[in-house]
Amino acid sequence: MVIIEHFYTGYRPILKEAYRVLKPGGYLFLTFPALSWVRWCKAQLGCYAHWSGDDCDRFYQFALNVKAVEQSIKSVGFSIVSSRGHDGVKGVKDELFGCKLVGQWLYDSKKLPIKLLKHGLDRLTRAWAGHMRLMVVKKAKK
Repeated sequence: MVIIEHFYTGYRPILKEAYRVLKPGGYLFLTFPALSWVRWCKAQLGCYAHWSGDDCDRFYQFALNVKAVEQSIKSVGFSIVSSRGHDGVKGVKDELFGCKLVGQWLYDSKKLPIKLLKHGLDRLTRAWAGHMRLMVVKKAKK
């Protein structure tokens, strides 16, 4: 598992190192906060503060552009086996006005019917509101 979203200097060197140390034919599981359709729309509306790079002491993580990450992965030499949104309920809960209370209730519930409901809602929302992206990539066999 590799983490790439916490580096304000970029993630390409991390992908290159992962490629270097992975054996031929090996798999890499990669997750990162994604710039989902919901986040992209909010960004276009100016809902997020612009990060200038000067406030590194307060920096936490980027929501990365999925297409850009896919291009970087391929340029390093990996092939993409699978790529899909993940945790759409969190994306809706965190990004859409008025959904925080219900979304948090879904997250906090320990009851099986509510967990099943959350799972079903996640399947419906992860493609357009997924908080994370899960990619499985493979290093070519030599």
